[in-house]
Amino acid sequence: MATNQIFLDWKRCGKKKYCLMNVQDFSLEQIYASGQPFRWKRIEKNHFLIQSAGFWTVAIQKEGALYLCETTLKECRSVWENYFDLARDYGMLKANFAKADEHLEKATRFGDGIRILRQDIFETIITFIISSNNHIPRIKGSVAKLCEFAGEKIGEYDGEILYAFPNAEQMLAMSQEQWSAIKLGYREKYLKETARMIAEREIAFEEIAKLDTQEGQKKLRLLSGVGEKVADCILLFSMGQYDAFPVDTWMEKVMKKQYGLPQNSKATQIRLEGMERFGEFAGIAQQYLFFYERENSKRRD
Repeated sequence: MATNQIFLDWKRCGKKKYCLMNVQDFSLEQIYASGQPFRWKRIEKNHFLIQSAGFWTVAIQKEGALYLCETTLKECRSVWENYFDLARDYGMLKANFAKADEHLEKATRFGDGIRILRQDIFETIITFIISSNNHIPRIKGSVAKLCEFAGEKIGEYDGEILYAFPNAEQMLAMSQEQWSAIKLGYREKYLKETARMIAEREIAFEEIAKLDTQEGQKKLRLLSGVGEKVADCILLFSMGQYDAFPVDTWMEKVMKKQYGLPQNSKATQIRLEGMERFGEFAGIAQQYLFFYERENSKRRD
């Protein structure tokens, strides 16, 4: 399952436009709806403006092919392949999950195009702190204002100026008037303190990368506003710790209803059960289960 086992052959198909044919186990729509990214803008079905750190592209999925526009071949290979986890064999992962249990097999068939994004670490920390007990439109609005006030301009698309996600020092340089305009409420103090801790290297990403998931989570929880679930999201969606198992209300329902955990089980117990049950790729299994439960709940409603 090593990421170098799949050869990715990008074809130039226009000015600043590249195509990857026969993309398997991949759906822009499902990734968009999976709760991972907060800087995707849906233009139309299977057509998104995507920003990550200091890069942006327009991604289109059509007839089994992935098109990346407004980018370069170098960025396709050095940025977006890694961001979309394109070189991983998700077909093999799903086949192995199908052997585990019937419910997970159903979940992988339902969300067969989900992948785990490899997002910028600092951006993931900040956006997931903002996301806690928050609504998607409000999260996206807050993130957009933060980038506008503190990030550098990196391009323009369809009349919209695009900004890079700011670093910790740029965030700390913002005026109080700008902070107030973002309307973060109690989260504002969390972001300021977390940015300070990272800028002053009280928390170093390269040190966390050397730790296992349990120790890495403990280290991340030292950051202001980062609890158990947010720490696991950071580990899974930006640091490649695929056994991290974020637990929210949806996962509590799944693990209690489908896997027999007692109704009084706490999030920590559920997290440990998920990691043990699904092993080194527990976080990927979690995404399939989460997506299946949430989307089917919408249908029931």
